[in-house]
Amino acid sequence: MTDGFFDFGKALLLSFKHFHGESMPFLFTTRNLSDQQIDELYSLYNNLIVSNVHIDMQTLSKKIGIPLQELQRYKWQVEKIFVQKKSVIWKQFISVEDRYRESLQDAFSICGDAFVHMDADSLIIKPLDPLFRIVEDSDVSLIFRPQHNIKFKIFGCLMGFKFGLKADRFLTTWRKHIDAIPLVKKPRGYGQTSCWKAHQELRGTNIRWGVIPKGFVHPRPNPRALILQGNNGRKKKNVAKDFLRRAQC
Repeated sequence: MTDGFFDFGKALLLSFKHFHGESMPFLFTTRNLSDQQIDELYSLYNNLIVSNVHIDMQTLSKKIGIPLQELQRYKWQVEKIFVQKKSVIWKQFISVEDRYRESLQDAFSICGDAFVHMDADSLIIKPLDPLFRIVEDSDVSLIFRPQHNIKFKIFGCLMGFKFGLKADRFLTTWRKHIDAIPLVKKPRGYGQTSCWKAHQELRGTNIRWGVIPKGFVHPRPNPRALILQGNNGRKKKNVAKDFLRRAQC
């Protein structure tokens, strides 16, 4: 969760607390949060871990050859409006090279027997117990959509991992595919594409694959949905306000 997604993060945390109390540890891997924002998160949930890192935007801008002011504008677009053609490079950095490559490994090191990974722009609308059961019985749990284009064969907004060598092998293989294409050349959707490639490489191994029903996550409420997805075609800043309002009701 970046600083620009802070309202989304609060909504996610409050909605989780509403259905599951505060007995389970909740980990936020965050980027560029202020001390005030971190303190506010801790005030909302007693069993919270915030792992915050500051992104050196100037170094990143030099690395990818994009002026700092332009890169900051791309960040703003992704956080407040939606992903546009030019801002894909920020999306690929923060979501793929940082989140999938780094944050999942952080969670693997910090959490307990198993963990569920969710997008920050998610709102829980029903208890997650059906999801927990899938994750606890599997090594790697994913939303599979094999009939879709390769960019969408795996839905990357919700995943589960059980601690052990099998899940670690999957994450190592996934990082290999993430690193196969430089950041400046990564196409839109490459996080999900690289995840699918890692699954295909390992599908014949002894990894136990958990199948998360795709209906668990949806942009609008439906009978099967446990989580509302923030990527629903509306401007992100408007969705964040709506999610936070719902979570505080």
